[in-house]
Amino acid sequence: MRAGAAGAAELTIAKDISLMKTVLYLLGALLIIIAVVYFLVPADSLPAFMPGYEDGMARVRMKHGMAAGAAGVVLFALGWFMGRSR
Repeated sequence: MRAGAAGAAELTIAKDISLMKTVLYLLGALLIIIAVVYFLVPADSLPAFMPGYEDGMARVRMKHGMAAGAAGVVLFALGWFMGRSR
């Protein structure tokens, strides 16, 4: 492989890692926002497309919120791990 081709390959890999890091951070933030919604909104007031919606139930969905929050934190950690220097 020529030196120029090796440099181009490294640049492509760096772009891919940067894109993956961004996606992980965005998904992590989205899941943390969803967790906050689960913690603050009663089950009968959740949007109908969200799991846990149940008409007439006035309590919040704590397990759904904890699962979404934990998944969000894990995705943030993976984004940080992928972005650190070697």
